[in-house]
Amino acid sequence: MATSRGVLDFRTGRGAATLSAPFVGALLEAGAGKAPAAFEVVYTPTAVYLRIPKSDARRPWTKIALERQTDRSVLPENPAGGLEFLSGESRRVDEIGRDVVRGAATTRYRVELEAASVAARSSDAVRRAVEEDGRRAFPVDVWIDRAGLIRRLRWDQRFRAGDTSARIVVTTEYFAFGAAVAIDVPPPDQVAD
Repeated sequence: MATSRGVLDFRTGRGAATLSAPFVGALLEAGAGKAPAAFEVVYTPTAVYLRIPKSDARRPWTKIALERQTDRSVLPENPAGGLEFLSGESRRVDEIGRDVVRGAATTRYRVELEAASVAARSSDAVRRAVEEDGRRAFPVDVWIDRAGLIRRLRWDQRFRAGDTSARIVVTTEYFAFGAAVAIDVPPPDQVAD
């Protein structure tokens, strides 16, 4: 299981996170059972920057321009992208129950979204993910607090990487609304394309 912790600035579309993923540790160390590798990610509306352990010390960041990336399955998910799923029309909405998310009382809903509607109203990245998933509709669970703020979002995504198909479950929690956020894009002299 991969985990991450980071920040989002919804005004600029930028985000930054540290991800820990056992499968990356195994790949980097060429063996299973190694400690999870922690790597840094910076998101912008047009690119993803990765700093992976054991990368070139002179240019530790790798830039992946989103408009040139066709295989989205290899990129870390931008946590802001999940909210775009909710722009689609729903087939149905069911109240699942009550829950507490990071100290906030919430109501959990399951929303069945129309894939075509989500794709038509979302960014290119989310549109491609929806098309690659292949379902006509898919469920999204959303936890909303009393102020109407989304506190948790969970969905599953299906994709293909070469001849392999996979399913991932993404859960994102949103908190510390309104906090000051500083996200620096890596300087060009530290970035390899």
